[in-house]
Amino acid sequence: MPVPTHRRGRYWLIVISTIAIGLAYGLYGLPLAPVVLLVACSVEGRIAAVGRSVLDGLLADATPPGLQGRVQANFATATAAGRLMGSVGAGLLYLLRPGVPFIVGGAICALTGLALLLPSLARLFVVTPPTDTPSPQR
Repeated sequence: MPVPTHRRGRYWLIVISTIAIGLAYGLYGLPLAPVVLLVACSVEGRIAAVGRSVLDGLLADATPPGLQGRVQANFATATAAGRLMGSVGAGLLYLLRPGVPFIVGGAICALTGLALLLPSLARLFVVTPPTDTPSPQR
């Protein structure tokens, strides 16, 4: 199934996927039936796959030619550092109660998605095509 980024742009899919991942991730901390958790896990994984690929495409579009490799490497490094810090923080929150890391992590993710709705942040993600390169001949 193609992702309709050509109509509304990639930004909105990033916002929607971030909020949806936060909501699905928060379900893991609640005492729910195993079937519900499996469905939430499946939905979260699919949304994360779409959101990550859309974000990679946005990064590639927003980066000047010749710098895409460096930008993707920096993004991967920042992602790995965030996962490391998140794991340590989740381990500390787990000491309070086993479900707390999931609820806090889901809330952080959902609030980040809501913060991306602010107009000042939305302007940062607008990608304009370069004007100095000629358009391809058809």
